[in-house]
Amino acid sequence: MSSKHRRLQRECKEKGLSAGGKTKDLIKRLESKMREDSAGPAETVGEGAECAAILVTETAIAEEEMMKGLAKEALEVALNEDDLCVDGDNNGNMFVGNKVGLRYAVSPAKVAKLEQKSKQLKEKIHDLKSDTALLEGRVRLLSLSPQSHNSVRHRYISTYNRDIRRTPTDTDFKFIQLGNQEAHGGDAVADCLLYTETNPRDDFASFIELYGLHPDVVGRLKLLQTLNLLNLHATARTSNPQPCHDHFFSLFPVFITQFATKGRGFMEGYIEDQFSVVNHAYWACFKCYDSVAGEVGACH
Repeated sequence: MSSKHRRLQRECKEKGLSAGGKTKDLIKRLESKMREDSAGPAETVGEGAECAAILVTETAIAEEEMMKGLAKEALEVALNEDDLCVDGDNNGNMFVGNKVGLRYAVSPAKVAKLEQKSKQLKEKIHDLKSDTALLEGRVRLLSLSPQSHNSVRHRYISTYNRDIRRTPTDTDFKFIQLGNQEAHGGDAVADCLLYTETNPRDDFASFIELYGLHPDVVGRLKLLQTLNLLNLHATARTSNPQPCHDHFFSLFPVFITQFATKGRGFMEGYIEDQFSVVNHAYWACFKCYDSVAGEVGACH
């Protein structure tokens, strides 16, 4: 009597079946018992419902035809000797097969669940990065704006020393000069803070006419050269009387357009790329401004 026959007899006894007869008789009894046991769940799914039956085993690698034969033999052994189980995935799909087969059967559902979880995590990370960038921008702006404000406040006290007490020092005159520059010149960083949700200004058109960009965009800029150019344009716009800036005013929109549209837009790496059209537009503005600063009629 083979070990396989003895194992089948033992399984029959454990399930309350007759253990007599040949090996094929024992197999038939066990298969019939398995169908009876699985009939209950099948009826709950629906009469006539079907599920996938999956067997997975190992076979040797060889030539194609030989591999097919070896696979059939291995699958037959798995069918006759492996314990079969019933399982399902999260989508309500039912499977019957050996343990290895069931692991393969439910893997797609598990992978889909993990992919969905990964997608959600990526979206969360993206949102957190956006929030972090926004907060970093706010901190940077708040750290820069007091410098301009301090200059104006220094001017206030030094002007009192000059006009009321009449005891101005050289430092007072320097404070007054610097404060005048800050108060009457452009300051994109400080001014864009006037358009946040906690401040009342809503005349965005005026800001854009002065600095060429929306306050939200200016609030994200980090490159000092870019901010300096925006400040020069704003200062030129508010000069009274204006020096000859007509050509500068025609070049500035070209820079703004190139800066906003090239690449992903508003990328400040242009300053290091000598062949970039944004770089060329930037330096064209600066050279023009330098050439006409204080020289009436020199720009036409």
